[in-house]
Amino acid sequence: MTISAQHKQAMESYINAFNESNLDGVLALFSEQARIYSPTQAEPKTPGDFYPALLERSKGNTKFELKAVFGGENENTACMLFDYHKTMDQGTVTFDCVDVCSFDESGKIEEMRIIFNPKNLGL
Repeated sequence: MTISAQHKQAMESYINAFNESNLDGVLALFSEQARIYSPTQAEPKTPGDFYPALLERSKGNTKFELKAVFGGENENTACMLFDYHKTMDQGTVTFDCVDVCSFDESGKIEEMRIIFNPKNLGL
């Protein structure tokens, strides 16, 4: 499927803002009613509840490397495939991660479903 330029830009901006630990930059990409679904969380969270602690923990030891973006079945969905590089006590681990995003009409992310195996982080 074809991905819209606006959605592709949002996902690229997300990767860059995350890598820079730019909380305001990350939060600006989400709608007010957005929810994040993560395999590390029992319940969905708002971006404002999910990202502050995550970015603080990730500073200097987590980097995302975008590999591809794909359009979804409907025009308001897309996903990004990226390498997740995490420095841990035993060294750096790298694994694939996929984020599936749904966008509102203004191009803000309404829902993000994060897909990876939490065992890769020792969880």
